[in-house]
Formats: sequence, C-alpha cells, structure tokens
Amino acid sequence: TQLTNDIGHKICGINDLKQRRKEKEWQLSQERENLRKCSDRLMQMESKNNKLLQALQRAGAERINEAYSWVQNNKNMFRGEVYGPVLLEVNVQSKTHAGYLESHVPNYIWRSFITQNASDRDLLVRQLKQYGTPILNYTGGNSIMCEPLNITPE
Repeated sequence: TQLTNDIGHKICGINDLKQRRKEKEWQLSQERENLRKCSDRLMQMESKNNKLLQALQRAGAERINEAYSWVQNNKNMFRGEVYGPVLLEVNVQSKTHAGYLESHVPNYIWRSFITQNASDRDLLVRQLKQYGTPILNYTGGNSIMCEPLNITPE
C-alpha cells in the first residue's frame, strides 16, 4: 500500500513536471516569436527604403508609408511597372550631384509614383488620393528630339 501511494505521488510529480515543461517550452516559443518580430522590425527600420520614406514623411508627405505599402501589396493589379516614390528609385553616388538634384527637382516629384500605363495611373490616382501622393504617367518615346543630348563627363 505504501509503495502504491509512493508510486502514485511520483507519477503525479512527473505529470506536474511534464506540464511545467510544456508551459516553459510554450513561453520560450512565444519569446522566440517576439524576438523574431523585433528583429524583423529592426531590419525594416534600418533599411534604406524605410529611411528614405521617413525622410519624405519629415518633408511633408505624412502618409507616404501607407501609399508605398498599398502599391507594394497590390502590384498584381497593375498592367505595367509602377515606380516610386521617386526618391527610392534615384541613386546618386556624388554628394555634389545629389545636392544639385535636390535643389533643382521640385519636392512633389520626390514623393511621386510613376506609371507606364494610363490605366495604372488612373487606378493609382483613385486609390492613393487619400494619401495625397502625386502620380505621374511616363509614356516614353513620344517626344521629338532632333539631336541627342551632349552629355559631358561632368
């Protein structure tokens, strides 16, 4: 009888330990998931695109992140390529040239999205109107140029 009681207590103790172990493993998996989410968020915060989007926000395009996310999440709806915001697409190595561009290109261009299809432009105008984001449509090749531009090394 004594041995049966001891065995019963030991089995209950083992079951309690198993339950506590399951709880600890669950807590550990939750903490790992939180760590992964924090790491992903940190990577996003440190990314070049996110820094540029934050710069656009500080420059007056308050809802540019939402507009950018909408475009990224709905790329399958477009018939052609959609670029933008322009600031994310431009990469200038020289600080001098970058300064020249910043002073000569209007501010609304930097936060604009560019489409290559008129129906994409119409769709974006409707969808991004709430974000106050300009949409430009590039038709390409329709301009008449008599002679090519003379580009100097500078």
